[in-house]
Amino acid sequence: MTRFKSIAAVVMLVALFARSVFAQTVVIRDRFEVSYDGWTNSGDGVPVLNAVRGEGYNSGRAMMVSGRTLPKHGAASLKEFYIDDGEAYNYSVHVRHAGAEDETFNLTLQWQLPDGTFKSDDIASAVVKPNTWTALTASYTTPSGSFNPTFFITTNSNTDFYFDEFTATGRSAGSLGKAMAPANTPSDVGLQDIYAGHFRVGNILNGHTANNAGIQNMFRLEYNSATAENEHKPDATMTRSGSTNTNIRAQINTGAAAIMNFCEQNNIPMRGHVLAWHGQSPDWFFVEDINDQRARQSTSDGPRYRDIPVDEVPWASVDVMNSRLESYIENLFNLYEEQYPDLIFYAYDVVNEAAGGSGGLRAPGFDHQGAGGQAGSVAGASPWQAIYGENSIDWIRNAFVYARRHVPAHTRLFYNDYNEWHEPKRNWIAENILIPFHNDGILDGMGMQSHVSANPNDGWSGEDRHLAAMDYYANLGIEVQLTELDPSTHGGQYVDQQPGRYANIFNKAMEINARDVGKITAIVMWCPNDANTWLGSENSPSLHDGSNNRKPAYDAVAALVPQSEWGDGSNPTFESGNGGGTTEPNEWGWWFHDTFEDNAGGWQGRGDASVETSTEYSALGERSLAITGRTAEWHGAIITLPAGFVADTTYSFSVCALYTGGDATEEIKLTLEYTVEGETQWADIALVTAPQGQWVQLANPDFQIPSGATGLRIIVESPSNTTIPLYIDEMIGAVAGTGIAAPEGVLTESTSMKKLVGNNTVRPRIAVSGKTMNINSPAGNEMRIRLINIRGKTVANHTASGSARISLERIPAGRYFVQVRSVGVIHTTPIIVK
Repeated sequence: MTRFKSIAAVVMLVALFARSVFAQTVVIRDRFEVSYDGWTNSGDGVPVLNAVRGEGYNSGRAMMVSGRTLPKHGAASLKEFYIDDGEAYNYSVHVRHAGAEDETFNLTLQWQLPDGTFKSDDIASAVVKPNTWTALTASYTTPSGSFNPTFFITTNSNTDFYFDEFTATGRSAGSLGKAMAPANTPSDVGLQDIYAGHFRVGNILNGHTANNAGIQNMFRLEYNSATAENEHKPDATMTRSGSTNTNIRAQINTGAAAIMNFCEQNNIPMRGHVLAWHGQSPDWFFVEDINDQRARQSTSDGPRYRDIPVDEVPWASVDVMNSRLESYIENLFNLYEEQYPDLIFYAYDVVNEAAGGSGGLRAPGFDHQGAGGQAGSVAGASPWQAIYGENSIDWIRNAFVYARRHVPAHTRLFYNDYNEWHEPKRNWIAENILIPFHNDGILDGMGMQSHVSANPNDGWSGEDRHLAAMDYYANLGIEVQLTELDPSTHGGQYVDQQPGRYANIFNKAMEINARDVGKITAIVMWCPNDANTWLGSENSPSLHDGSNNRKPAYDAVAALVPQSEWGDGSNPTFESGNGGGTTEPNEWGWWFHDTFEDNAGGWQGRGDASVETSTEYSALGERSLAITGRTAEWHGAIITLPAGFVADTTYSFSVCALYTGGDATEEIKLTLEYTVEGETQWADIALVTAPQGQWVQLANPDFQIPSGATGLRIIVESPSNTTIPLYIDEMIGAVAGTGIAAPEGVLTESTSMKKLVGNNTVRPRIAVSGKTMNINSPAGNEMRIRLINIRGKTVANHTASGSARISLERIPAGRYFVQVRSVGVIHTTPIIVK
């Protein structure tokens, strides 16, 4: 569902045309009914913005500005995408205050010039009586060549005030420069569509590019993942103002607000980057007193703390830092929820770059790079290690525990690092962070920054090492995301090699996803185009040139997926047992459906057990998942639930199971493993006593996930026997109350499923003759029919009553599943189309 709130939909259409096509229309309309529409505070984090219901100009919500200590403090919003330089616009905003005296309001417009200087003008002013809505209006033209137009609302005192209905009318912004060349891919198809069945494809935005019309239009077309380049890092989201030594207040600056507003309006999920890091974090966050001025500069008491020996810095205690870290994470996500409630963070980097160059941890101290420290600071040093101890990873674990506690349940949690292909560093990260944290349910995956050369034979970041690292991390059974991919051509030396380097990375990701290991769930570039890259435009690392034209590297990546497998990037269909799939159930109410016809679907062995697909037994289709090597009752198959499953919510689960060997009957159990406050716990979903060699269904249509549960994982085990081989087939997780009929020949022993399905439910009869499929069900029963391929992608939908004849002429030859919903129950039957 796409949500347009603060801009009329016509603006988004007009913005697709060049400057010669224009309309006098409403280009901005911020009403604050859902989100904060890109507005934030101005004044070193001092004012507080709150959208208050019932206080609006036309009822509804208005934005309240409170806690001001200076008249210059107020509200601000960056509006570059909507406002063209050199064009006249009519502006209006309604303001009100509750002070005892008249108040003078100012609407100020600031812009930046090519030489980097800023200019501003008070474009509207009015004297406003107490408790009276008054409009500030102006017509204004920013100079040609200026950019970053930012609006400020202030008054002549410190009084609290409200504002609402900020509008701008005029010529619609939307210059694209040169149009994007269609190259070898249709101009209305983007990478997000091409890879919709495989993984997310994303890129970065910053406060400038988030408001650039050409980049915005390209982003809507190409990507279903966005990362803020710097605007979500600790130095941008922490503020001393209003914080205490144990409670750190969070903020959203104008750049972050612009990015989040764009993503929320266009239904683009975000990767958050980053919560805990030694770099781009304020020094005051780490010292004993956050208000100590020596954390920021030298004073009469002595030099600033980053310029003195590490052991002389008054570092905060471990207990204080734990409180600061948790409060910051909690406050930040409360702020996100309050201001942008419809924005989805599908993943978040919890900790960034904690490992040293060859493994181990960083040296203790401040990092002098980019900060000018000399004596007490060391390149790449970490204040975290100075506080927790040079060999302690406690702060890393705590960050993940706090994130799991306060971050939305659908948000996947990642460790992120660079030079991640270097074997000593790679192995240390896996052994000390990825494996133990994932086993404890507090980590979902590894973020591979992937700052590689376009030269595949580069001695440091060459193709062999990088692709091997992708394999290595995926083989841990976790999610893997390439988070900052930007293959540099090194001044143009490797332009010809760049397409192949990009293509081999994307191809390796698809190859990994076709195997029985962890999943590549996103590939995110770190350069929207060659004109916007931290590497410099001469290194041209992007898939698009500086005018947003698709490059040969783009064509190479797009050509890897046949058109028959393209999808809708706004509703990707890839699924991962490690949670990388969709955050909404499909039209049948199913969050996931594992049939094992293609691969293990993210399932792993638990304990000594191992899993692999098998053709020896099957309940549905030709394959099942074999669980062998068990040496204890609790050994079995395990999978992390997708992102949509959350605590205090009821779901329907079903799985078919079979055992061989052992006694005439054995117990088989479906279990939920979860974590509450760092403690692992278990809950029974379904338990059956199965006859040897007979497929049975374990099902519960009304299982509630316990309160506070995180790190949700499903287990199939046999508590009555330690060694019998198990087989499972057709595992389904669905919305509460969804009836899931067992395949034909499978015993249904779950009492709850008997009540739901009943003994009188007649299974639809399905037969394929040539290119025609015949479906028969009791007369009068409406049927919803879905044909899916072995990867779970829907290839046809039909509705019929009683019986149906469906042509398969356009369906390629292969194996499929027919799913029929009739009288509230879903039946699944395999077919082969020749």
